[in-house]
Amino acid sequence: MSDDSKNIFSNYGIYDLGDDLELSLPNVSIKFQRISDNAFSYFRENSEGKIVEKIIPVKSHTLKIELAPSRPLNYPARRTNHVFLKF
Repeated sequence: MSDDSKNIFSNYGIYDLGDDLELSLPNVSIKFQRISDNAFSYFRENSEGKIVEKIIPVKSHTLKIELAPSRPLNYPARRTNHVFLKF
């Protein structure tokens, strides 16, 4: 693998989940998958191998999520390692 290869990361913004969605962030992989007409599975794995899995119940056929950075505790610092997902 060459040294000048770049990682492609997901953009912040609003996403519509029809069936499946995969988000790639620095050191984190997030996957959403439809498991039934009224539920999605949420899977997150970080670079240390820590896994979080959840079931998200929905009342409609689609689900909208927003991927946005959250401010660091010592705001107005310009960097943060935290991301906020709003359902």
